[in-house]
Amino acid sequence: MKAFRQPVFLFVSVFAILGALPAQGEGSEPRAALVQAKEGRLFCMEAETPDVTFPGRLPKGALVLVRAEGPSCKGTGTHFFKVTLPGGLEGYIYARYVTQTGPGMGETNASRVLLRIGPSNQYFPVAPLPKGSKLRLLGRKGDWWHVLSPEEIPAWMRVKDLKILGPAHLFTREIEKARQARLSQWKALLAAQARRAELEKKTAQAAKALAALQSLLAAEKAKDPEKADLSAFKKSLAAFHKAWPEKNLREMGLQEQVDLLEKEMERLQLLHDTLVAKRKAEEELTKLGKPGRKKKGEVPPFYKDAYVGFLGRLQDPPYLTSYALLKGKKIVCYVRSRSGRYALEDLLGHYLLVKGDVSRPPSLQGAALVDMKRVLLLD
Repeated sequence: MKAFRQPVFLFVSVFAILGALPAQGEGSEPRAALVQAKEGRLFCMEAETPDVTFPGRLPKGALVLVRAEGPSCKGTGTHFFKVTLPGGLEGYIYARYVTQTGPGMGETNASRVLLRIGPSNQYFPVAPLPKGSKLRLLGRKGDWWHVLSPEEIPAWMRVKDLKILGPAHLFTREIEKARQARLSQWKALLAAQARRAELEKKTAQAAKALAALQSLLAAEKAKDPEKADLSAFKKSLAAFHKAWPEKNLREMGLQEQVDLLEKEMERLQLLHDTLVAKRKAEEELTKLGKPGRKKKGEVPPFYKDAYVGFLGRLQDPPYLTSYALLKGKKIVCYVRSRSGRYALEDLLGHYLLVKGDVSRPPSLQGAALVDMKRVLLLD
């Protein structure tokens, strides 16, 4: 036989074989055997091919089924067993010769399709497969399918590499365990494909619902901000969050879009509330200015207990807040927005009238701290 540097699957020419397979053993009950060598090499009796290196040898302790006794190799006296593997042989098939028949399943669509040990014509064929052979698909690599062949597809192993255990029916539990271990990768792939398909389906549904929310908000933004009504949008947004929790949205890659949508809603709500408050204050001032209605020193209710100044960020802020209303360099009051309703960064530098819950924490040395509930832009 031809010498190989690092052989994995060796192909023995039919012309190098002495005699045909003996009739004895064909059709009889298979025997269970374990690989007792450091590595179990698989051989094929189809044709000689160039040597390649590929880490696909059977490990020591791997279970195989001996189907028949094989021939001896000319000149070496090496004897072979015809074997099959529980779960099938693993290898690669050129994609054009595989037709997908279902999730993780396929079949060969041509006669004598070669199962190779790697995704290239330069790799050894493991075995030829007849047309219609059922395949378990393990994944795609370029133009090649990574597959498990039907269990009945045989390979050849040297007798000296195997330890016969006994008739297969005495080792059904061990054989099934080996089969399930070999199929575990395929089952995991099927489960991953099912999860991916379900995620894609849910993502499409969530994206459709999100698009409807975006259209609803866009319709309100197109109106006069003072006349915008976000009640329907907020109701739809709450229903959306109930149907699609944040964890699911992050998995779908949609959470960032939802965050942006909510910020747009908050800005529109702030603008709406400010314009409405300003209009109401102006109406109150107009009423007070009418003859017979004005009372000396009377202040509209909206302006009572209010603080006025330019909103600024403090360079050396106390731990309670970083913002304050200023008149020149003088601090009128400290302000904060605990509810997050008002985006203070967007209001920096504006002349504001602020109302809210007032406290005077000792850490502020008696200065007022206003938790903002109403804001009016005065500039």
